[in-house]
Amino acid sequence: GTFSRLGNRLGPAARKAALVEILWATMQRRNLPFIEARRLDSGRSKGEQAVLWVECVLGKMILQEGVSMHEAFRSGELLCDLVNAVKPGLVPRVTRDADCRGLGAARLAARHRDNTTRYLEACCFLGIRPADSFSTVDLSEARGLDAVVRNILAL
Repeated sequence: GTFSRLGNRLGPAARKAALVEILWATMQRRNLPFIEARRLDSGRSKGEQAVLWVECVLGKMILQEGVSMHEAFRSGELLCDLVNAVKPGLVPRVTRDADCRGLGAARLAARHRDNTTRYLEACCFLGIRPADSFSTVDLSEARGLDAVVRNILAL
């Protein structure tokens, strides 16, 4: 579409309008009602709002019982899936944990950081401000989960 051809050449207002169109088209494709998006502001914490928004866009529960937000997002898979749901194909290669069986902890952590880096690059392409970004360490080591939440809500 127009957004993919123009990319960052769009002005801030046009970029925001294009992202809104992409979000609503994504929600329509997944048959999610408007009320789901409105639930984001109903007195929830920022972390809860971010998780709910990701669940609405992806159309699946991401926090199973006993799983923290950090554990759910640490691999970067869900973040890449989120960006790809908003703009299909933006992150063409996502490393899945299921494909990394047998890797040592250090190599697995490197793959997770690669996913997170790809996600952050996609956010930059979509026009997310650097002030609304985070570093891979913020997520991989749970040092700045507030920054991760702020980024997800900015998307």
